[in-house]
Amino acid sequence: MLSQLEARNRLSMRLFIAFFALLLLAAPLFAWAHQPRVVVSDRVEVNDPETSAAYYGDLSGKPSGFVFAASEEFDLYVGILVPDIAGARTDFTVEVTRDGEAVASLDGGGHQWVAQHEIYAGDRYLRGPELERDGAAPGRYEVVVSNSDLSGKYALVIGEKEVWAMNDVLSALSVIPDLKVDFFGNRTAAGFLFSVFGALSFSLSLLAGVTLGFLANRVTNRVFNDVCEPGGIGLRGRLARLAGGLVLLGLGLVWWCMAAFAAAGFVLYEAAAGWCWLKAVGRGGEDLGR
Repeated sequence: MLSQLEARNRLSMRLFIAFFALLLLAAPLFAWAHQPRVVVSDRVEVNDPETSAAYYGDLSGKPSGFVFAASEEFDLYVGILVPDIAGARTDFTVEVTRDGEAVASLDGGGHQWVAQHEIYAGDRYLRGPELERDGAAPGRYEVVVSNSDLSGKYALVIGEKEVWAMNDVLSALSVIPDLKVDFFGNRTAAGFLFSVFGALSFSLSLLAGVTLGFLANRVTNRVFNDVCEPGGIGLRGRLARLAGGLVLLGLGLVWWCMAAFAAAGFVLYEAAAGWCWLKAVGRGGEDLGR
């Protein structure tokens, strides 16, 4: 029959494997979504006009300009979205120029906007006019978003190729919760949990904390096992850590903090394993010093 320590280690190893399995299985999901970018100035340099990115902005008295250069023919795509919320503006104009000459003008005021549900982040948009041009000529392009009084929230999409690196994934998982509040007007980002990306962010963060707890447990057992039985805690200590983990989960949901989810995973691992990292290190260090 397995000892309690062996049983805990086997369970922890399964969680460790589950973390990396979830990471690998979830990666292809990002191939179907735009990379989110928050507009922080009235002029934005676009690095790659063919890689799909959504630029979330709010006109505040000035037009928003997006510029990029193409050295050879490329597939040009430009589209505009607005949040599907009460009071959203749809009278945006998108002007596209190449080397100072007009390429296209997208008039949102005369367009029939279409409701669109983005399943991965769980958001609802109104989709406006679009420009698609295969084999667009090289040159220096500028895309300008404006309306009559230069106010209102918009998301400008440039490019159609879905290309994601790991840093793009991590950036998106941190940006999207802020957009829930700042762009879509939600009181908190807690609703993000019920989307594909939100559930992924929550699960990966929680499992990362559990995995860290598992690794810390293994290290302390390996270092201190010859001199003591480190880190054991009783029922009261386990219940305290269970309560602490639940509090961290609640705080993480209110502010959508991945670090809080990871910390909750670590503390909940301690509760489930009946083990405390601080106690293990303290006791083990004392015994080694004797």
